[in-house]
This record gives sequence, C-alpha cells and structure tokens, in this order.
Amino acid sequence: MKYTAYISYGSNLGDKKVVIQKALDLINSLSGVSITAYSNFYSSDAWGFSSENSFLNGVIEISTELSAFSLLEALQRIEQSLGRNEKTTQEYVDRFIDLDIIGYENLVLTTPALTIPHEWMHVRNFVLEPLAEIAPEWTHPLYLMSANELLANSTDKSEVRKVDAL
Repeated sequence: MKYTAYISYGSNLGDKKVVIQKALDLINSLSGVSITAYSNFYSSDAWGFSSENSFLNGVIEISTELSAFSLLEALQRIEQSLGRNEKTTQEYVDRFIDLDIIGYENLVLTTPALTIPHEWMHVRNFVLEPLAEIAPEWTHPLYLMSANELLANSTDKSEVRKVDAL
C-alpha cells in the first residue's frame, strides 16, 4: 500500500544546497519511496535558538510503502550519514541537515520517538510556507485546517523568504 507523507528539511551549516540535494537524493533512493513534489527553497533565521547562520528550508511530498516508524528510521540514518549529531539535549543547535515527518496521511500519533503531525509545524512559517506551496489543501488532522489556513492563521512573526527552486 502506498501512503502520502510530507517531510520538511532544513540546513544551516556547510554548503546548504549541496547537503539538502544529497539528502533528497538519498530519500528518493530509498526502497519504496519516491518524491512526488518539491517546494522552492526558503531562507529563514534560526527558530528556537540564536545562530549567526540562516537556514535553508523546504518541504517534499513523498509516496511511500514504509510505515511511519520505518520512514523515521530511514530519515535518521540519512541525517547521520550527512553529519547530523545525535540529540543530547532538548536545545536546538546549528545542523547540517534536519529531516522531519510533518504529516503522514491522516495519521495522528504521539510516542516518545515520533509525533505526527509534527507538534510544532503549525507555528513555524518555515514549514508552513513550503507546505502550502506544494499541498495547499492538505488538512491538519487535529486542527482540521488546510496548509493555506494554517499559514494564514500562523502566529509566527519570523520572516521566511523564497530563494529558488531545486
């Protein structure tokens, strides 16, 4: 069975476009996964911590045969292969790559390892802008609002700037 999922990505270290392209290529090469839509790149300041390095963010839509947990494990392996360190604290830090499952069909899941939909996606413009670009009618299963509606109602005041397409 095929499922539709949305993955946000971000990088604020190194050659961000190169790192992101490698991550997306690795995602697309996973067995049972294909990328079906790409957002443009979006630039934003760090969210939740201070950094001199701006982020490059975006969202992809995938079609997958993987379960949500298998997808998470695959994404974590990709992050580690591209230099992502294990989280040792709950604080945010600069990173080469961050891959988050923000939505997986209409699944609502809360476990210590994985929360779907992503618990902060609805208050992060750097996620909502690219999501609304590629899936404006995707509906958040808890808030019952489309990506466009979530963006229009966002309380996030940070600036998100479209950079260019992949």
